[in-house]
Amino acid sequence: MIRSLDVIFSPDLLPFTCLEGKSVVVIDILRATTT
Repeated sequence: MIRSLDVIFSPDLLPFTCLEGKSVVVIDILRATTT
């Protein structure tokens, strides 16, 4: 069985989590500048 922690900390998923984090930051910045 694959635990959620194994999925979160697996090296293969690191690029995806980094991209998600950056996209969230960009969305927050755009949202702050547009309002």
